[in-house]
Amino acid sequence: MSWSRAHLGWPAIAGLAAAAAALACWAVWYPSLMREHRALSARESALAATTNPALDNMTRRALETLSPDEMPPLRQRGVDLQALISAAERSGLSLQRADYTSGTAVGGRLVRVEASLPLTGTYAQLRPFIATVLNELPHSALDNLQMERKTSQSAQLQVHARWVLFYREDAP
Repeated sequence: MSWSRAHLGWPAIAGLAAAAAALACWAVWYPSLMREHRALSARESALAATTNPALDNMTRRALETLSPDEMPPLRQRGVDLQALISAAERSGLSLQRADYTSGTAVGGRLVRVEASLPLTGTYAQLRPFIATVLNELPHSALDNLQMERKTSQSAQLQVHARWVLFYREDAP
């Protein structure tokens, strides 16, 4: 008995053609999908290497928004810290001092810089300050915001804002 087109019929031929097309698509796309999978796995393992769960979540959110290649280089942190201070001044907030960390490497080529700003002002001054910073520095995140009033009638707030700025490592 010989296998020929006459014995298979058109549904079998269509099924064989679909299977051949699926096999060709798999052969073409599988290598690129595996490269992408390896890249994503490496990115995930770099994120999992962080020990602080809160840091891990913030770092993940930063990497979901911008890739390290889209983030500014670490050498720009001085300009960005000055932008934080000038945004507070433009909003009418008074700033006693600004503290920042020198930068902690997390998630591969990603560097995290924290800036703490103790501020004094009104709620109406605070809202545009936060919006300005988030718009001018898209690689920033407001990590913590604490507000206190001396009395319930006081319009002035004592605010402690902790910002996180994400950068890519400078090339050696």
